[in-house]
Amino acid sequence: MIIKLDKSIVESVTKNPESQYLLLFLEKLAQTIAYGHHCVVSDRDTLEKIICLNDISLFSKTIFRKSLNKITFLGDFLAQDFAIRFIFVDNSFDFECDFSELFVVNLFDYKGSVTSIDRFLGRSNLIVEDVDDIVVYNLVMESYKLFRGDNYNLDFVPVHGGGDRSHEVCSILYTTNYNVFAICDSDKKHPQSNDGVTALKLIHFFESKKIRDRLHVLNCHEVENLIPLNVIDNKANSTQRMPVDFISNATTINLESYLYYDFKRGHKYKEVFKDENSFSEYWRGLYGAFSCPLFLKRLAEFENNRLDISHNLTASTSSLISLIKKDIKDGKVVSMDISSLSPACLIPLWKLIGEIFYFWFISTPVVKL
Repeated sequence: MIIKLDKSIVESVTKNPESQYLLLFLEKLAQTIAYGHHCVVSDRDTLEKIICLNDISLFSKTIFRKSLNKITFLGDFLAQDFAIRFIFVDNSFDFECDFSELFVVNLFDYKGSVTSIDRFLGRSNLIVEDVDDIVVYNLVMESYKLFRGDNYNLDFVPVHGGGDRSHEVCSILYTTNYNVFAICDSDKKHPQSNDGVTALKLIHFFESKKIRDRLHVLNCHEVENLIPLNVIDNKANSTQRMPVDFISNATTINLESYLYYDFKRGHKYKEVFKDENSFSEYWRGLYGAFSCPLFLKRLAEFENNRLDISHNLTASTSSLISLIKKDIKDGKVVSMDISSLSPACLIPLWKLIGEIFYFWFISTPVVKL
């Protein structure tokens, strides 16, 4: 996250050396830079004046001096059009400040409650529905770095949301830290279906706080749908081949079907072939085009009432997905060429997630003293 430091802050300190709230802010800001939690940008003149202040610690002066040495590097951040999250200003002496920017924080407004400033400088929290999902997002993020050809530092803390409780976790964290972000799947079972309960609750929370740009709802059923087909195909054993072969065949007919397949639970015969709704309309033709002999035999058993219609059409791939996530965590699945992902419908999704993570979490590396 990029934080901009306005010249009005150091000018206020210079005019009033007893501005303890500003001095404390600069000390906290130095810690933020040192830990690599955010990227702090300012002009050279402002940083030089901060370094010359008598009332800030040697530690802070050292950190700001190192920031001064990296000013070209920080300028490169801005040249990349990465968005500035907060702009800190102080107008206690009526300095000219451009308040047309979004998320301007006037420190003069917080002089009576300095601890409130911590909410702006807190380390970014990323709420995910299940903390195990982070391994997939990390794979996407590292692959996006490879795609961009750079290696900028991204800093955040993954937080377990607990499914449809994720909005409650966001609300609790937001009381002490404004830097709360979330990513969730849509739970859509086909392109025309509505977002699921978890997504809707999160949307309501972030919209109520007027920070909707800190939530990303994936345009796919689950996070597992982001895993490339070749990774799933290579890991599947003989008992898991049928569902993998089905979705592989389905993508040759409708590429985006890959995004809405339920890898955890699969599909039941009843909901595809007996029910009449938009879900069955979407999937029935895809199953009807699957000519695998073992599948056709199983389909006949349903049609001849030898299998209960509430049973799955194919075996579940839940255990397969769990093994793949473990492989990603263990480094057995490494960064991929995004432009060569299969099926191709994953390419724009991976790129978008990468762009969003850069927008949310870009930071400078931990300062080595």
